[in-house]
Amino acid sequence: EKKDGSFLIRDSETIAGAYTLCLLYQGRLHQYRILPSDNDMIYIQAEKGVPERKYTDLATLVSEYLNRGTQNGLVYALKHPVEVQE
Repeated sequence: EKKDGSFLIRDSETIAGAYTLCLLYQGRLHQYRILPSDNDMIYIQAEKGVPERKYTDLATLVSEYLNRGTQNGLVYALKHPVEVQE
């Protein structure tokens, strides 16, 4: 079932050490880069004008975004993690 807020994170296909956040909203898949920054931190490249928030790891980033709701600089809230079938 495709629900708004369904998301998964995968390795970036174009940037080494980066990830891609895929987020479903209104039947469309929106993709955001999760990029490495200095001091081994990572951040989501969100909408323009949204301040960068840096995190130590993916688990912390996801937890923070799950708790933040729609006030996150993304098109919608992260709500439903998608399990990837190998």
